[in-house]
Amino acid sequence: PQEPPQEEEPAPATGGNPWGQRSAKVLAPPTKPVTRVQKPPPKPVVRDGFLFICSDATFDECITKKLFGLPRRFLDEMQREITIPGGSEPATMLFLFNIDKGLLHGIFEAASEAALDIEPDAWKTKKSGGGLSPFRAQIRVRRTEEYVAARVQRNRLPTGRLTPQQVTEAENMLKQAMQKVRNNPVNHKKFQPK
Repeated sequence: PQEPPQEEEPAPATGGNPWGQRSAKVLAPPTKPVTRVQKPPPKPVVRDGFLFICSDATFDECITKKLFGLPRRFLDEMQREITIPGGSEPATMLFLFNIDKGLLHGIFEAASEAALDIEPDAWKTKKSGGGLSPFRAQIRVRRTEEYVAARVQRNRLPTGRLTPQQVTEAENMLKQAMQKVRNNPVNHKKFQPK
């Protein structure tokens, strides 16, 4: 035989309070509707830029030695304006413009501090008289992006420090050239640092 189910005793009027007092009903404060504020996207970091010049006669040496140079009068500007990776500021974007072909090459960054005569014999020609390099303000470089060249007019960008607007312009020219390369990779010559 089964026993009849037992009925549960009703909870005491104290609401289960162990001290036998009545509990006050706690009301939550009125809530305001939550409005989500859309944060603006972060502004892209605009890095400083610096433009070096080369010719057909000096281009290969710039690329194979991973060395850019300018006349000695540019040394102070190079030391002041070019930051190398790993510091508190973003590395300066470096570009190389071949004046004979009208091609902007990039993007590079400094692999050393700018200095006088890193390679004293760099870019010597019969025309330079065989003495010191005609481009004594020098800096070691490495590429930061897939290497590409873009055709530009010579007067678009100045030698030396580039403004943020000029850096953006140079970057955009190279991005457009890269897109063309991706669409037609046969004509692409890639700089492969060792």
